[in-house]
Amino acid sequence: VSGNAVIANSFFTDNVAYDDGGGVDVNGPSALLNCTIVNNLAGDDGGGVDVREDTIMRNCIVYYNTGTKGNDLDYSSETTIDTCMTPTLLGTDPVAGPPRLASLFNPHLLPGSPAIDAGTNIWTVADTDIDGSNRVVNAVVDLGCDEVDVFSGSLTVGIESETLTLVAGTPLDLLSVIDGVASGLVWSIE
Repeated sequence: VSGNAVIANSFFTDNVAYDDGGGVDVNGPSALLNCTIVNNLAGDDGGGVDVREDTIMRNCIVYYNTGTKGNDLDYSSETTIDTCMTPTLLGTDPVAGPPRLASLFNPHLLPGSPAIDAGTNIWTVADTDIDGSNRVVNAVVDLGCDEVDVFSGSLTVGIESETLTLVAGTPLDLLSVIDGVASGLVWSIE
């Protein structure tokens, strides 16, 4: 992003930058509003977001990113960060996490997420969220690109592993892939 851009209600995940800003690299006066930026990788600064100059970040979730200098966020002194959720509680009125997302590939907030009703309404710029649902429910906007309305509708769940062959006694990493609005996550493996 290079100057005078407004990015709102957007989801950035699973991106790789060989230099700065795995999810978003901002090089000029811009605004990130109600964005969810997770699971990105940068070879240098800001695994999630790298910002310079007059950039505003409000009502955003920036979590679970990796960078060699600044996992989630690398920013300049001219950056304004308000009511955002980052692991290091940055800016004005930070919200403690983790965000409780459906998965790293699904930005929907789960019940009990501290991001629900944690934002500041005056910084919303759209009437709808990433799904086209009302942007403000319960009188207060949620952090990130998803606004929790009701926990209903269709749901598709899958479990993936990069390992096809398992040796007894070795750990196995599993990844949940959820499409739809989940009401919670429970792992039961026997």
